[in-house]
Amino acid sequence: MEWVYFFYEDILLTKYKGENLSEHIEKCGNACILEGCKVNHKFPKQIEAYHKFLKDIKQRKVDKAGIYQKNHLLIMGCLASLVKLNQLREDEAYIILKVKKKKRVSRKYSVIAGKET
Repeated sequence: MEWVYFFYEDILLTKYKGENLSEHIEKCGNACILEGCKVNHKFPKQIEAYHKFLKDIKQRKVDKAGIYQKNHLLIMGCLASLVKLNQLREDEAYIILKVKKKKRVSRKYSVIAGKET
């Protein structure tokens, strides 16, 4: 299990929990770019649109307004597209952290501060 945190201009926009997130993020970015090309938008126009959308979302976060559920996938797609188009560095856009499994210790045999329980 992994967590991915999405940032824009050093503001946390959203986070997700799931499996194989790096592949999913890459596919999402490619899909956004291809969708823009299908409707005949050139790359500079797409880049401008991605930045405008992310600035709007960032302003909503700064104002502590809610982010609509449908916008979470758009945030991921926009950031992944900007990384793919070399407008943002990957380490500026998102961080993927793996969840470590906790080891369970039986209370019956655990020793706390030198005393048996």
